[in-house]
Amino acid sequence: MQPGAPMSGPQPLLWLAWACAAAAIVYVIGAPFWAAEYPMMTDFPFHAASASVFRHYLDPGWHFHEQFQFQLVAVPYVTFYTLAAILMLVLPPIVATKLAAGMMLALLPAGLMVLCWGLRKSPLLGLWGLVPVWGAVTHWGFIHYVAALGLFAMALGLGLRIAVRSSPLLQGLLTAVLVLLFFTDVFRFPSTLFMLLVVALVMRGRVES
Repeated sequence: MQPGAPMSGPQPLLWLAWACAAAAIVYVIGAPFWAAEYPMMTDFPFHAASASVFRHYLDPGWHFHEQFQFQLVAVPYVTFYTLAAILMLVLPPIVATKLAAGMMLALLPAGLMVLCWGLRKSPLLGLWGLVPVWGAVTHWGFIHYVAALGLFAMALGLGLRIAVRSSPLLQGLLTAVLVLLFFTDVFRFPSTLFMLLVVALVMRGRVES
């Protein structure tokens, strides 16, 4: 496959492959959440309670603003809790936290798909990211860590693409991913910037205008 060449194959089969990939991600990540009312995740009650604080922080009836103070950099869960709090506007707290956690975990295979795309490989290879999704780290409840790994891979994939052929769209996407990574796990942010610098140095001179 030449650099920049799209995935080839019969169009109906290509759409079927992507549909099966999406179904696999939804099933592998979602099934354990719905197998029990309360997932076997050590920190799940803590995450649900913290997201509820985000949801009702400005509600004077809950008095959360009198008891808690936001530490947006010190605690690497801003993305998770904000997403869960938004979902709590229309869903029960437990369901909203499950859905938010599932969406965060889905960033790992999605990020690996973008990395494979940046490496000029089939993005469907990123489905191997489903294997470690339900590892010990997730069962302890470190949702932000798993999600940050996906965002790390996503940033590298976009960086590789930008190094070959830059565009405002790719630059905007990379900026958005870096901002999301900062508020997901600030401790992984410096290593991501370092690896992007390595990519820029290695790929120097190969940028197309």
